[in-house]
Amino acid sequence: MEMWRLLDIEYRDPYKNMAVDEALLIAVERNIAPNTVRFWRNPNTVVIGRSQSLEAEVNLEACEKHGTFIVRRFTGGGAVYQDRGNLNWTIVSRRDHPLAKVKGILGVFEIFSHPVLEGIRALGIGAKFKPPNSIFVDDKKISGMAAYVKRESILSHGTLLINTDLNMLTAVLKPVKTKVTTLQQELNRRIPMARIKRAIITGFYSVYDLKVKQGKLSREEARIIKRLYEDKYATK
Repeated sequence: MEMWRLLDIEYRDPYKNMAVDEALLIAVERNIAPNTVRFWRNPNTVVIGRSQSLEAEVNLEACEKHGTFIVRRFTGGGAVYQDRGNLNWTIVSRRDHPLAKVKGILGVFEIFSHPVLEGIRALGIGAKFKPPNSIFVDDKKISGMAAYVKRESILSHGTLLINTDLNMLTAVLKPVKTKVTTLQQELNRRIPMARIKRAIITGFYSVYDLKVKQGKLSREEARIIKRLYEDKYATK
């Protein structure tokens, strides 16, 4: 059975977290890293899409008041709020892999959302993919995705609201156009983060017939991360 690398790596610095994701895409593109799944979280952070207007999407006064970080990611899509109650997931694949042979960016979102969907459903929640790039529970959004397609590689990453502070979300983003929910609200109970990760990993096995194995960053990936962090993400 095919094996992918699992990275359960996160930092308290949201700029470094974003540098890691872009470094993974670069490394897979150069064929110096395997197909990879990553789990990670940010502290109290707004993440905006690469082409978005900061002033139009973010309540800067509220972010300053609450000490909220602001990060511009390298992928498109809309602004999101993240805290320790939100699980980010990242999938990076070579484009010659059978899973990546999809038509257009919308196909990327749909096929790469399947393991997360299966994980949510295994926890007892009826979730569905909603084009172009979201997972919904009834009429409420619980996950949003963004992606980047290069010549030889594809990255898709997304959020999963578990017990995120929704009051903070509505305070720092403007305007919030869609109803949102969390796993905790839908289940009416707390659920361990480790169990959620296991459910998504099981989704990879059941949907794609592949396994993931815990791995680590290579020295070359660490060098790419350092360069991206210092030259790009840690700069104003």
